Amino acid sequence: GIISKRLHQNEAKGTLPEAELQDTRIAQPAASLPAIGFLIEFEVERQAPAPLNYSKPWWDATREKKLLLQYDPRNKKYQFYVRPVSIYDGKRGLEWHEASGEGEVFSFTIADRARPPFQGHEPYAIALVTLKEGVNIMTHVVRCEREALKIGMKVKLTWIPLPNGMFLPAFEPA
Repeated sequence: GIISKRLHQNEAKGTLPEAELQDTRIAQPAASLPAIGFLIEFEVERQAPAPLNYSKPWWDATREKKLLLQYDPRNKKYQFYVRPVSIYDGKRGLEWHEASGEGEVFSFTIADRARPPFQGHEPYAIALVTLKEGVNIMTHVVRCEREALKIGMKVKLTWIPLPNGMFLPAFEPA
């Protein structure tokens, strides 16, 4: 890619700055990178959120490992992420429905480099998962080898604990 080409041009000139030496991993073929394995399991220290009044029911449900979605009964559609009003008509009156926890990978990326608190836990996968209910949720995919992660792969809900008793939704192969 562009980064790879620029690195090779600078190497040929002998002018590769130290900061760019760290970027050489980007040019490696995927086969030479380590397997994902147990992605960012539960050892990553995370801060618990301070829920807003309209997101409090969602966060409270995570304490019981329930994934809630907002449902607009007027338009008969789900929405995610949590908002104070419907994305379909701008009105209040949304209902909370528990999600099935079933979905498939819509898109993903592998993070081979990270900043704290994820630094040292690479590689890990960040994905958009389309839930059975039709909404996309940005999440982590855990317990999945790099080679196995594919667009369209069936996944199921799992949970990552937070220090205050809440949980973050994540997904693993179904």
